[in-house]
Order: sequence, then structure tokens, then C-alpha cells
Amino acid sequence: MPQRLVEGELIPRAEARLARHVEEFEKGELEADDLEEHVQEAAELAQSHREAAVRHRRSMLDLNTAIGLRLLP
Repeated sequence: MPQRLVEGELIPRAEARLARHVEEFEKGELEADDLEEHVQEAAELAQSHREAAVRHRRSMLDLNTAIGLRLLP
């Protein structure tokens, strides 16, 4: 999935959804267990994004190393 799509659409939507759930919890419309579940989902999404970014950077480094010059940033 392209990085622009993830950073430009998916992550902001996930952050907005989490904020909405926090508001619902503060209003008493959501139980603590449900909020914890939503927080865990958001944390997993963030971790997945970080891991994908690290894999991408390592792949760029491997390619640059293999060809002996800096082709990719």
C-alpha cells in the first residue's frame, strides 16, 4: 500500500476514530473494555506502519549497497 495513502488517509482516519471513541467514553457511552480494545487496535495500526517503514528503508539500503551507489534516499 503506498505510503501516501497510509499516512494521508488511513492514519488520520484511525486517529479520528480513536478520538471519537475517547469522547464516547468520556460521555459514558462506551465501556472501559471497549475503549481499551479500540486503543489496542490503534496501537497495532501504528506499530504495523512503523514496521513497514523500517522494512522499506532497509530494502532501500540493501539496494543501494548492492549496486554500490545511492540510488534511493
